[in-house]
Amino acid sequence: MSELKPCPCCDADNPFKRAIPEVGIPSGDSGYRVTIKCRDCGCSITRWALKKAWAIESAEAAWNRRAQPDNAPLTLDELRGMDGEPVYIVGRLYGGWTVPWRNAAKYIARCPDEANISHYPKDYGKTWLAYRTKPEPPERS
Repeated sequence: MSELKPCPCCDADNPFKRAIPEVGIPSGDSGYRVTIKCRDCGCSITRWALKKAWAIESAEAAWNRRAQPDNAPLTLDELRGMDGEPVYIVGRLYGGWTVPWRNAAKYIARCPDEANISHYPKDYGKTWLAYRTKPEPPERS
């Protein structure tokens, strides 16, 4: 088992890990679901595998891979590849965290006022962008 990096969403250093035996859907195989979750902001990653060690290794690798020093906007192909991993959306009006799913027709950002804002792939780079972590606000001059 590897050491977990700080939360890629809020940078808190207190994630917890939980392994739960369960039956895989739709295969019916018995295996393990491992979730790593930040105690501060609730950001999480979940992986499933037939063996507990494989599930733990996969979840830890996914959690640690998300903490990126370079937070350039994702390309649309990279965004589509973030299946099940949280990304931060910045749009014209609002932005927020979302978890993209493969082949999504739209992406939903949870905004500060608890509203949900839809963002469409055809508008990517024009009216909204997605990042691995919440971008720093621009410096005011």
